[in-house]
Amino acid sequence: MGLHEIHTVTGRFQLTVDLGTGAASFDKVDANLSESPFLYTQSLDVLFNMTGLVGTISSDTVINFTGKTAQAHPVDVNLAVTLSENSAQITGGTFPPCCDFFIYNLDAVAYEYNQTYYINAADGNDNNDGLSPQTAFATIQKGVNTAYDGDTIIVYPGLYTETINFLGKNIILKSTDPTNLYTVKSTTISGLIVFRGTEQASCKLAGFDIKGNIFGFDWDIDPNGDNHTHATISRCVLENLWTGCGRLIYACDGKISNCTIANIGYMCLKPWPTPEIVGCHGLFENCTFVAVRDGIEVFEGRTCTLKNCIISRSTWALVPSGATLNISYCNFEGGRDRIWGHGIVNWGPGNIDADPCFVRLGDLQTEGDYHLKSRAGRWDPNNQTWIQDKVTSPCIDAGNPGCPIEDEPAPNGNRINMGAYGGTIQASKSPPNWRSIADSTNDWTVNSKDLKVFANYWLQMGLCIPGDFNRSKFVDFNDFAIFGLYWSYPSAFEPGMTFHIDHCTMEAGHNWTAAAETNQTRFSVWVEGRYIYFEDRMYANCCPEELGLDNQINGNEITLYEIGYGGVCYCMCYFPITATLGPFEDGTYTVEVYDNYGNPLGIVVVTIGGTTEPGITYQIEDCNRMASDVLAAETPEPTRFTATVEGPYIQFKDMMSANCCPDKLELEMTVEDKLITIQEIETTTEGCRCICSFPVTATLGPFEPGTYIIEVYETMGGFIGATAVTIGPDQ
Repeated sequence: MGLHEIHTVTGRFQLTVDLGTGAASFDKVDANLSESPFLYTQSLDVLFNMTGLVGTISSDTVINFTGKTAQAHPVDVNLAVTLSENSAQITGGTFPPCCDFFIYNLDAVAYEYNQTYYINAADGNDNNDGLSPQTAFATIQKGVNTAYDGDTIIVYPGLYTETINFLGKNIILKSTDPTNLYTVKSTTISGLIVFRGTEQASCKLAGFDIKGNIFGFDWDIDPNGDNHTHATISRCVLENLWTGCGRLIYACDGKISNCTIANIGYMCLKPWPTPEIVGCHGLFENCTFVAVRDGIEVFEGRTCTLKNCIISRSTWALVPSGATLNISYCNFEGGRDRIWGHGIVNWGPGNIDADPCFVRLGDLQTEGDYHLKSRAGRWDPNNQTWIQDKVTSPCIDAGNPGCPIEDEPAPNGNRINMGAYGGTIQASKSPPNWRSIADSTNDWTVNSKDLKVFANYWLQMGLCIPGDFNRSKFVDFNDFAIFGLYWSYPSAFEPGMTFHIDHCTMEAGHNWTAAAETNQTRFSVWVEGRYIYFEDRMYANCCPEELGLDNQINGNEITLYEIGYGGVCYCMCYFPITATLGPFEDGTYTVEVYDNYGNPLGIVVVTIGGTTEPGITYQIEDCNRMASDVLAAETPEPTRFTATVEGPYIQFKDMMSANCCPDKLELEMTVEDKLITIQEIETTTEGCRCICSFPVTATLGPFEPGTYIIEVYETMGGFIGATAVTIGPDQ
């Protein structure tokens, strides 16, 4: 006759299985048996010495554990774990009788279980259990210490001034809403973030404003950095930081995506500080790097990949001998020349070098806004609304055409954007016919170059293959059919025009004289991709339905005619006009505009396509009548022209003294090293009878960072003056 009891077991443990070595172990055993006066311990770990057992993988579903108890008189322990989809059955026990003369048999089922913990700096307390928003912890590290693999830690907005060590745990640490930029910037970690180096991709850090370094290994236990973390980092902002001697992000080999890293400086006595992104040998996808002054370094014998990223404003990369950098579908300022070293650089398809058109560049004191400008709309995080710009970023619809567009709002061009907001709900929207999905080279046309890229990926399988236009993870004839629809785009289409005339703006009211005598800069013309955009305020009668816009395209000469059809109206007013013309082939075009009375308004020269060599686009308006009949050239003003810097471009303005025929005036630019010469030109004086001042505006560029001297000469060859401008992060 003996004593027989049945107990329930509650709690948690972690089962770690290493398929490579065939070994397994119990870790973090925190489980207890129900109470009994006959038990010398209720701890499951103490009773069976579970964390001390040696596990061996016997088959795909069975793991055997053997060992001895940890008591003064140890006995044998044998346990078998049988795995199923979401559970594990544990059977076995101790033999001969254990230290209290009982034999313990274990027959239990453990179910997969993940816990969620909450952190709140304002209202939490580390003495709480952290299991609900009402009983949140106060510090992030308390949550990490408590969590098991697979658990999630949700952090409420606030300032967390602490060092965080992941301790090798494959947990999810995130803000309350990583997709919301306001939430991200309101949830700040001010301190060092340390990974143990053993974390896998299931370990995630998402949605934080980080004011400190991120290290992919623990210096205290791995001083040589032999192990690099493979944790996933996403939707984080690291902006306006000083890093000592570099190493802002160090030894992180996992995927880093949708992160903004901007305006990173250093305070270091060494002449050459360590780069800011060092030894990260995984994938950077849809990240934005702006003014990361010490760049990105790949270690010898390792590989780093950049995809769908924007690298701007003096950010560079170092690839030493034996290292490899793969880069595709990125906007890299300065292009291939900004990558130094003797390693291997696989300069893949789709890379461009263009002004990304950020909303606002920041500096070490002021945060920037790195959303992309768009005529179709971009998200304003401050006002929580969509805003339409006058320009569109070339990074929109320029990402890998085989990548899913994820959460991008419509209209999205069916192609992911470059940069940190690509693939997110805050991605800037796509104007109509912006960039073709088949334009694999990102040169604004679909031709044999794109066919070559497509053929290189024929029959390949996987995610984000550039030729996988239908995102089936397989490049086949279905994708080729899509490619064929865009062949020779946009030359397969004749250039056309769409326009819109808004209702009257009552600035002029009924005052004919005041409106007629106003000589403001009326119209503007600019280029986006293969399209020309036009804006003006048409002075006409107050019936917009009686107004129109006509165009004539003769080769590279474009003429626009504003039309008033003469309805029955009783006042004069200004009517805003917007128009889109195109698509056009590469080339230089002149746009000449006439008002509804047949008077010339001016001529603009624009360039479509071509290289990134510095160029000039300019507009010469009609004569400023206030200077009529005055020989302006006799009284030159030494400071009459202005030159200002906007990003990599120079904006130039002057009052050109010449005859009264704007269609016979030109502007020419030459660039020799750091000297920019602007020559005002009068092609002929025939048919003109007076001297007048003509307003001139021009855009010069893009230019590399540096200081440039601008010399300006008038139509007769006389020297007007010179000025110096600086382009670059220190402007």
